[in-house]
Amino acid sequence: MEDEKGYRKELWSQLTEAYAKEVYTRQTYNVAANGLQRLSSGISIVQIVLTAVSTVGFIGVLLGQTYLAAVYASAASVVALGFNLYTRGAKLTERVAQHVQTANDLWLIENRFTSLLTDFDEIPVELICERRDALISELDGVYRKAPRTTRRQYEKAKKDLKIEGAQSFEDGEVDTLLPANIRGKYK
Repeated sequence: MEDEKGYRKELWSQLTEAYAKEVYTRQTYNVAANGLQRLSSGISIVQIVLTAVSTVGFIGVLLGQTYLAAVYASAASVVALGFNLYTRGAKLTERVAQHVQTANDLWLIENRFTSLLTDFDEIPVELICERRDALISELDGVYRKAPRTTRRQYEKAKKDLKIEGAQSFEDGEVDTLLPANIRGKYK
């Protein structure tokens, strides 16, 4: 009996560590997706502005303000071309979608971890090991096809989780989000 208790403690430690790593990873993918989306949106706005400047320059040439209008229009066109070439190669929209998909895939696994940890004391060790192995295998499958993230994105995710409390709730906060008929059920 003591051996099983010690082994359960080791299993618990392994599962909670794997869960914590998964939470950090999922948050990192959310941070990456949000950052890439902001970059993509910012570049789109710059492209619109540059196109407008180019158009105004063209109109200026037509109205006889040739030299200055041509210089501004040409400069704006060159910079716009640079952004167009970058966005074509960077495939920002695809990268955002890949990061979002990875975060979504991890969300389901995270909830399975939560369920296993919740049921931990009620199920036999053998079943815990089977579920653990299945979860690790699922994580491996997600990680193998996931895009890379950066150290900066990880650090932002770490700050979000530890300091800003992302993915966590204040005492009683969850209860207020539940439908009224089940609030406070097990208080």
